[in-house]
Amino acid sequence: MRRIVLDAARTVVERANVVPGEVTPSCRCEVPGRVVADVLSDEGCLDAGLETTYPFGPDGRLVEPRRCQPIGQSAWGAGLGGVTFRSAALPGPDGEDLAWFDRPGSRLVPAGPPRPLQPARA
Repeated sequence: MRRIVLDAARTVVERANVVPGEVTPSCRCEVPGRVVADVLSDEGCLDAGLETTYPFGPDGRLVEPRRCQPIGQSAWGAGLGGVTFRSAALPGPDGEDLAWFDRPGSRLVPAGPPRPLQPARA
């Protein structure tokens, strides 16, 4: 699994707030330096078993969450701080999301109010 070090503000989503089929609130947080899995770069996507078109598949449809869940499970098992990945809600070069693993001493503090994000449509 390709790894990178994060040390910047990121938009994150609390797992407890994720409800399938509903808009997920996210918020911007200051992220301390931490090693996370890379599913942002083409190399990271390929290493994770995804296409370079991620978050879209070769057919132009959004990649199913069930394809991504094992990536997070592997990153957790490897002791990483989370997974940074291309956003389905904000596709494009500026669309980054972060799944931050809530490990002891690593809780994030929001830097602003939550905002709803709608998933992209292919």
